Amino acid sequence: MLRKIVALLLGVMVFCASCNGSYLNKSGGETKISPEIKRALDKRIPSFKVSNEMDIRVFLSNLAKEGNLNIICAERIKGKVSIFTTEELKNVTLGELLESVLILNNLAMDIKGNIITIMSAAQFQDIYDRNYDDKRCPKMIKLKYVKPSAILNFIMDMAIGRKITVIVDDDTMNIYIKAFPDKLKEIELIIKKMDVPENKEEE
Repeated sequence: MLRKIVALLLGVMVFCASCNGSYLNKSGGETKISPEIKRALDKRIPSFKVSNEMDIRVFLSNLAKEGNLNIICAERIKGKVSIFTTEELKNVTLGELLESVLILNNLAMDIKGNIITIMSAAQFQDIYDRNYDDKRCPKMIKLKYVKPSAILNFIMDMAIGRKITVIVDDDTMNIYIKAFPDKLKEIELIIKKMDVPENKEEE
């Protein structure tokens, strides 16, 4: 029987400047985002008119035309865009604009292949069992010498004031970590220093 220790360290909820780019981490499935979608979302536009009088579906339709994107909406996506700006938005990427409007309107997107599906944030959470604006990055690390459970306390000490998920499995020597990018790098360095042969540790 696998021995697993799950540590859920709850700290301040903070939004992914990424592992791979903020909007790229929003895909709930494992299908890779197509290069065409990535290029379209990275496209910088000189100006784009949007106001809180604009229907959300009209906004998404205009954005799809601007970036030649395939955007589909759940039937329940209705209403006005909850955003106010006195001028046109300037020098922004399509991805930045889409992400901002979605967050402000409590919506989410799921990108699979060449299709962007827009749904409510609640629907996204129901499907994928996680918040859409969770910007933590997951990482599976396989240890060679030290039992994962032996270094769990060190990771917990580093997690004070943060929201980090840690799952350790001594049988497979795997440790799963989900943390914000900067903290994830720190934890990886600590694990690398600790995962050494016993005789080398004594030296």
